[in-house]
Amino acid sequence: MRVTTWTLFVAFGIYGIDISLSIDEVFSMDGLIAAYGDFNSDQALDMFIVSSDWTQLKVYVWNVIKQMFMELHSVDYKTNTNENEVIVSVSTADFNGDGCLDVLLCLSTSQLKKDGFVNVTIYYGDTVSLVSGHWSVRMLDQPSVIDVNGDLLPDLFGTNSKGVRSYWISVPADTMSSGYFTEDSQFYTDISTTLVIPQSNAFVDVTGDQHADLVVKSYNNETKSIMVEIWTQDSGKKNLTLKNSLELGLKDAKYVGQMSFIDYDGDSIIDLVLPVCLTEDCSHSVLYARTTINFEDPQKNWSVVIDNTYGDWQFPLHKMNGSNNIPLTLVIGDYLLDGMIDIVTILQFKENKKLFAANLINIPCSDAKSTGCEGQRTFSVQNTMNSISDPISISLMDVYENGILDFLVTCRTGVDYVTKILRNEFVVDAAFLKVAVVGGICYTDCKCNKGSTNHGAHQVGAMTNIKTTNTDGHLMVIKAVQMAQSGYFSLQLPYIIFGLGKSPNFVDEIKIGIPKGDNQYVDRVHEWVAIIPNAQVIVIPYPKDSPSDWMTKLLVGKSKMFVQTGGVLLGTCLLIAGIIIILHVKEKKEDEKEKRKEAHKFHFDAL
Repeated sequence: MRVTTWTLFVAFGIYGIDISLSIDEVFSMDGLIAAYGDFNSDQALDMFIVSSDWTQLKVYVWNVIKQMFMELHSVDYKTNTNENEVIVSVSTADFNGDGCLDVLLCLSTSQLKKDGFVNVTIYYGDTVSLVSGHWSVRMLDQPSVIDVNGDLLPDLFGTNSKGVRSYWISVPADTMSSGYFTEDSQFYTDISTTLVIPQSNAFVDVTGDQHADLVVKSYNNETKSIMVEIWTQDSGKKNLTLKNSLELGLKDAKYVGQMSFIDYDGDSIIDLVLPVCLTEDCSHSVLYARTTINFEDPQKNWSVVIDNTYGDWQFPLHKMNGSNNIPLTLVIGDYLLDGMIDIVTILQFKENKKLFAANLINIPCSDAKSTGCEGQRTFSVQNTMNSISDPISISLMDVYENGILDFLVTCRTGVDYVTKILRNEFVVDAAFLKVAVVGGICYTDCKCNKGSTNHGAHQVGAMTNIKTTNTDGHLMVIKAVQMAQSGYFSLQLPYIIFGLGKSPNFVDEIKIGIPKGDNQYVDRVHEWVAIIPNAQVIVIPYPKDSPSDWMTKLLVGKSKMFVQTGGVLLGTCLLIAGIIIILHVKEKKEDEKEKRKEAHKFHFDAL
């Protein structure tokens, strides 16, 4: 691994905020980023890398002392199996309920092209290595990781090799290196639509009850139209129920990309955002959005978020037409920490067709020029990482554990791949709140590191709402979901970072909701109040059916704002102390003067 250091400075003239991106460390490693997760349970995020020949998975853990990633373990799938398959996708979760992070591998005979069946297998982790679980299943497409029955164990959803929709329900294991799934397809026997490949299904709350629903993009073979289905969890039942199915309605679309779910306009409602090509070559590219509240209402139309008619960019055709194993993915995160969700993705220049890693900065429509937006917010496309050539994928990560999302770009260099970390350094010191919801299936009784405070891996589909007041005195309500999507290098994080702007105010309220369980009398939602900013909140929903007993850990990070606040507080205390001392000295002098007067009066009376 070769490490070099060089710097790129870029200024954004948005709201007076300047951002400096610095490419701190360039990791020349064989492979591309496939997934994230805390593999060694040290509360620092690690990353999983697939080798350039797509046959090896490497685990890189964050070394806090050296401030860099170091390889911990690797799995050579071809050596272990002697099969002519390659790794096409990686997902992380605690699949057997032992408290350690496990890895789901999707394997296929093709690499970048999506073709044929997908074999799915699990490798179980113990914080230092991965061991094959000797369980596998054949599917038509990469599965979605969800929690069907609310037992806080990750389940799978997809289409089996016979073309039938199915759940694969996770069964807890007796040992750390074992586990299995049971297939259940009885709930889909009457479904006539087929799942769209590549899938972009999501486990996210779109009904407003703070519990994740399953949103499915499907295809109606009779009407030849793309559908969006919403499957909801019902308390007391161990399955999902179809609430509604709605035709997408974008008649002029030639290609419809991967679904994303973002509260991009800051109204505390999750919106469905879709990249769409209106021409065969994607020269006319549009980003559409639609609110998920009353989604089934046919009167609700798609609104244009950004149109490239007057821009020099477009969506890459090979990432939109379903032929590529790394489709166009909108990676979301508030990397400006201003309270509005931004996007990073891979775009293409119209003229020379070169790919570039793009920042899509969230701005008001009133501040935008020629974006075609029809709502309140839009995105300004910025080519800030122009030194990166031939990018394949881009993602966000709080690399240095300072509450600021950094940029990780994988690019092609000949036949190999190189991953580069671009450090995001703010000129101003903005406040944030970092929230991570872990699985509540175990706490101190986890088989992994039994007896320690290890509290399990991340929880899929956990919903988080926060309420706070900004510097203008206006209430900010922000909603986000943790690990809603998996497969196809979705590269989602096991935590959420909420930007609070320059406001050092307490976060008034944080509300957490996890998937419903089989107890219909328990609403798995809990609130906490008065959370200090610039901190990480780890929510442990244990016991899962007793929200009032859920535990939290608060980790306070370093910040200039704390130093400034401490300085102001210290200065105020010194000022008050000085005033008190001055008043005390003055009062003492007055007392001495009064005593002298009394003494003189006594002597005069005696004479």
